[in-house]
Amino acid sequence: MGSDAPALAPPTRYFWGDVPGENEYYVGLGVRNRQCYFQSPHGCLFVQSFQPVDPATGADLPVKALVFMTHGYGSDSGWLFQKIAIAYATWGYAVHCADLLGHGRSGGIRCYLGDMESVAAASLSFFLSVRRESLGLPAFLFG
Repeated sequence: MGSDAPALAPPTRYFWGDVPGENEYYVGLGVRNRQCYFQSPHGCLFVQSFQPVDPATGADLPVKALVFMTHGYGSDSGWLFQKIAIAYATWGYAVHCADLLGHGRSGGIRCYLGDMESVAAASLSFFLSVRRESLGLPAFLFG
């Protein structure tokens, strides 16, 4: 006996969909994503950036300004957070994100902030290092 129920689509293989690789996913959206670790005087931060690129060629596009994004308590710069970063990058901004100490892939005890001055200083250290490399561009903090 047949069923009239519609067939379910197979689940996507990756968070970013069925595109073969994460980098191809980002370039297809018009951004380049870079991920690394930044050693601040207060601890190691997981950081990532989103730069505008031409989706057809992958070539870098001009940047209007820098946007530094920071998340809230208990969050990170993962997939949900990235939706905003990707949007800003497609609008021509270079977006830089850092997981707070104790969050995401940064060092520290999970979700333990401890000394707020150290947590803020670690993020500020990263943002200032990027800012020094991009003098002349306007910069904004988004949090």
